[in-house]
Amino acid sequence: MQQKYGKCTAGFSKNTYYRFMQNPHTNWLRFTILLAERIVNGHLKDLTSDQRADCFVFDDSPYSRTGYKKTELVAKVFDHVSMTYKKGFRMMTMGWTDGSSFVPIASSLLSSKNDQNVIG
Repeated sequence: MQQKYGKCTAGFSKNTYYRFMQNPHTNWLRFTILLAERIVNGHLKDLTSDQRADCFVFDDSPYSRTGYKKTELVAKVFDHVSMTYKKGFRMMTMGWTDGSSFVPIASSLLSSKNDQNVIG
């Protein structure tokens, strides 16, 4: 039995939340897509004028990893901004924007296809 101290006002216990987060059958890609769709269509569309163009943005930013020696598939990835190699992953992100706000829809961490660049 969980005791409530008035900090959590949700209609469920924290154990329900932890079971949801640890469930291996949770389809996180579908969850984030549906959440982004609800945020965009339910809240942001009303705030955006019809004259603004909505568009999808694809970004492949480097994701640096400091404790990389025990991380699986960590690689040396090229950062086009600093023109150097960094140890980590390439983070591919798809998002929606109206020019002033950005909502991430899906993301994926990618390693290098070159086996010489893969460290872990």
